[in-house]
Amino acid sequence: MMLKSLEASCKVWFAFDNGEGIGFVSAVSDRVHCAFVTYLEVLPDYQGQGIGSELMQKLEESLSHLYAIVLQCGNNVIPFYKKLGYMQGNAMYKRFNTNMS
Repeated sequence: MMLKSLEASCKVWFAFDNGEGIGFVSAVSDRVHCAFVTYLEVLPDYQGQGIGSELMQKLEESLSHLYAIVLQCGNNVIPFYKKLGYMQGNAMYKRFNTNMS
């Protein structure tokens, strides 16, 4: 499922350490108005080293022609995104398949 999601993304950036994948960020977009960050993942041993921030910077640069980048996140990472300049707001969503893995 993850591979299908990445293949369908409009932008994907990867981080590597000695050829090993240690993180990635991906987004989907209407390519005109906005993009939605679907994943930002960094392996636990590499967190806190600026890798997630750099991945987000690369994503933002590649989507800077758009009006907005939107994402949803857990409360525990709100400070991370605020530090990157994201504003906290309200979101609504409806899940259709809770059995996806």
